[in-house]
Amino acid sequence: MEIELLEKALKRQKLARKEAESLLERKSLELYNANLRLQEVITNTNLFPEENPNPVMRCSGHTYDLMYANKHGKEINMFLNSYTGRRVKEKFTQELSLSFEKGIHNQFDMAIENKTMRFNLVPFPLKNYINIYASDITDIKATEVRMQNITATLKQAQQLARMGSWELDIASNHMIWSEELFHVLQVDPEKFIPSHESYINLLHPDDKQISNDAVNKAIKYKKEFVLIHRRIFDNREEIYLECRGQIDLGKDGKVKRLYGICIDVSSKIKAQQAKEGFTKELEVKVKERTEELINSEHKLRLSLVKEKELGELKTSFVSMASHQFRTPLAVIQSNLGLLEILNSIDENQEPEKYKKVTGRIAGEITKMTELIDEVLILGKLTSGNVHYDPQDIDLIECCKVLNKQFNSIQQDGRIIDFEIEGQPYNIKLDSKLLTHSLSNLFSNAFKYSEKKNNPKLKIIFRPKELSIIVKDYGIGISHTEIPNLFQPFFRAKNATEIKGTGLGLSIAKEYIEINKGHIDVKSVLGEGSCFEIKFNR
Repeated sequence: MEIELLEKALKRQKLARKEAESLLERKSLELYNANLRLQEVITNTNLFPEENPNPVMRCSGHTYDLMYANKHGKEINMFLNSYTGRRVKEKFTQELSLSFEKGIHNQFDMAIENKTMRFNLVPFPLKNYINIYASDITDIKATEVRMQNITATLKQAQQLARMGSWELDIASNHMIWSEELFHVLQVDPEKFIPSHESYINLLHPDDKQISNDAVNKAIKYKKEFVLIHRRIFDNREEIYLECRGQIDLGKDGKVKRLYGICIDVSSKIKAQQAKEGFTKELEVKVKERTEELINSEHKLRLSLVKEKELGELKTSFVSMASHQFRTPLAVIQSNLGLLEILNSIDENQEPEKYKKVTGRIAGEITKMTELIDEVLILGKLTSGNVHYDPQDIDLIECCKVLNKQFNSIQQDGRIIDFEIEGQPYNIKLDSKLLTHSLSNLFSNAFKYSEKKNNPKLKIIFRPKELSIIVKDYGIGISHTEIPNLFQPFFRAKNATEIKGTGLGLSIAKEYIEINKGHIDVKSVLGEGSCFEIKFNR
């Protein structure tokens, strides 16, 4: 009985011993693991010393209790546990839970007091903790805000300036456009794929090669470029673009990147074109105005010269007219005196004596009448009151009629020799003015060539003009007197004894010019004169 009790006691002792050994072994393992964890904490603690300027913490995976924190980490933990940090702690705990449960690295930003902190969570699920690395990004955030503001301002500036930026990688031929460049070029950013080739295809056909050459030269000579080309649309409208490019060299010294801007300068170019157009138009107007002023000045000078000439002519006219009128009046007066003498000597004078005196008086009266008529004609010419009525006329028939009239009154039997050259045609002239002009020339031709050969009349018909030539073989005119031949009352020195008023050629010239013609004279003293009238067809 005692033996059985002893055996049972031994068994119980043995079992208790095994249980104690097992507990000791388990406790020893737990102590060992605890020592390992402690060693790891010590090791990790050495990785994040207190001098670390950034907060470092470690939390347990499930309870999120703080296992470690350096100085700055403790400050954050104190804030999270404070009354003001409760809401922030809830957010913080949610982020820890999300990171640990999903086993993913997590990053988030939070405002801690007056700072912005960025937290990086690195979970270690197998080790049941989370490392937390924090950094103060307050300055970075402020810089980011400034950069965002700058970017927004730059975008606004690009929009206002109608400007966009671009970048071209030479090796990959990959091109990047700013958002505004799509708007400047008026292409859909969702459908249009930026590339150098697609950009060139947007340009005016005349500008494509210029743009290609600019890019190639920039790459070859490593120089920036500036050029203006046109973007053309399907409706043929176009905008002007100023493209500026810069180069970026790689370590090998070759161009690895081109970048730059494109500016819509349509308004500037059109304004410049309008300015150039206005300038050219202004230059033309200034030139025209200058020419007008020069012409006006020339006309003024001519007018002054003409006025001077008219003044001189007026003086000469008054002098010559006085002389021309005084001569017949003197003859009339002297003959009237002679009549009185004859009448006082004898009342029964013979009629022949009176007839001779009265004949001289009648002749001088006729001369005065002719002179007055020609002076009146000259007055009409000077005042521009001569009627001009051009009609198609048969010049040959007109001259034949005039020739017949003059040939029939010549007492010496001479006639005008008439000659025609070329194919005749009608011409538009005022026949009355022409007849008066030719009558004067015919009369002079007979008057100044008495007892000489017949005067000649020749009409030359040319394709674009015709000439009427009246030639005589009379006394001729000195070459020094020819310039004054068509002046009113002028008479050559060798013609003073021949009856005339000195107004006929002046009137003839004016009538010819009213008829849109021109008269010229050639003469040799003692051999005769040749007058040529020209009319355009």
